[in-house]
Amino acid sequence: MRHEKIAVRGFVDYNELILEVTIDSITQLKNLLLLSGDQVRIVRIEEQEIPILPRDFLDGVNLEQLDISRCGLSFLEEGALSGSVLKHFYLENNDIQVLPKGVFNGHNIEIVNLMQNKISKIEDGALEGFVTNQLAMKDNQLSELTAAMFEGASIHTLRLECNQISNIHDNTFKKLNNLTYLMLNDNNIHNLGNIFCHIETKELYNLSLVNNKIAALEPGCFEGSKIIGIYLENNRLTEIKKGVFNGLNFGAIDLANNQITSIEEGSFSNLPLKYLYLTGNKLEKVSKTLLSGLDYVMEDIYLGENQITEIKPGSFLGLTIQGLHLNNNKLTCIKKGLFTGEDIEELDLSNNEISEIEVGAFNELKGLVSNNLSNNKLTKIKKGMFNISLDKINFENNEIDFIENEAMENIRFESHQLQNNPVLNK
Repeated sequence: MRHEKIAVRGFVDYNELILEVTIDSITQLKNLLLLSGDQVRIVRIEEQEIPILPRDFLDGVNLEQLDISRCGLSFLEEGALSGSVLKHFYLENNDIQVLPKGVFNGHNIEIVNLMQNKISKIEDGALEGFVTNQLAMKDNQLSELTAAMFEGASIHTLRLECNQISNIHDNTFKKLNNLTYLMLNDNNIHNLGNIFCHIETKELYNLSLVNNKIAALEPGCFEGSKIIGIYLENNRLTEIKKGVFNGLNFGAIDLANNQITSIEEGSFSNLPLKYLYLTGNKLEKVSKTLLSGLDYVMEDIYLGENQITEIKPGSFLGLTIQGLHLNNNKLTCIKKGLFTGEDIEELDLSNNEISEIEVGAFNELKGLVSNNLSNNKLTKIKKGMFNISLDKINFENNEIDFIENEAMENIRFESHQLQNNPVLNK
């Protein structure tokens, strides 16, 4: 039910109250809610003047969701949530500067949204005894995180993106046993140190550090932690050292769009990876040691948008990969023996400079279903190039002017794409 003016009687059969213009005081709202009994479960207040949430504001009110947005709210009094049964608490886009002790202590609220405020400080002990599925503090002004801020809290998802965080003390997240998603994107983090060593989480499914300023990962920096997926896209990494990921149970590592030129042998050894993202770096070759020790069944390996001119035979030996992405590199020739002993379902070689494919180059890829060779410099398709059965092959935007008889006999006619090649003009 939407209301532009508050009345205190005459409400029948409603469970949502939306206030759009003016309320005389937060006390008046409480009186209205008390009068409604158990009928109103959701209250939304937008673009009004509510500078303070007072003590005991929700005491005795059976409200499940409260949304106070763009109301100039700047202060939460100690005990503001005393007696409340809130499940969802949204205070987005206000002027809160400090998360004080005594507001959230001892409360169990499924979602707390404090995004787009001006929070620069979380008082020590402010979250002690607090239980939540999600605490969202994206777009605030935090610059430092300490263990005392989160002491005694139980948080599943912690969102701290788009702050000014540059300093995270060791053990800050150590005792957050139920933490499963930690998002620290778009901050000013330079060095991980021992921040993520021995975090006592059951399983941290997603540790996201995208768009920071991390220039190095030291061996052991994740030691003893149960991290499943780590996302380090758009940082300043130049190399990956052996020992950084040792003993971990990673299912996904995202290192895309860094400045990586070298990866030490064994860096990914014995990791049960499903996804490895190395797109947009400065790798010049794929050596036998790049993926050594990575002998698990994988979904995708992304090596596109590098500067790769050479792939050593045996680089993918023993791997089972659904998708191998080598697009947007500088490969010129695919030689016989390059792919040997691996099982690849989809191969993307588009947007390279490939002018030659040796006969039999793909013969060992018995499980290959799709091969993308678009946007290269091929001029001929010879018999024997594709002695395997393919469901789909893409030759678009090459320079092909000749196709030898029976060269395409193992490829379903409707699945080979030849658009924008001279051969179609003959």
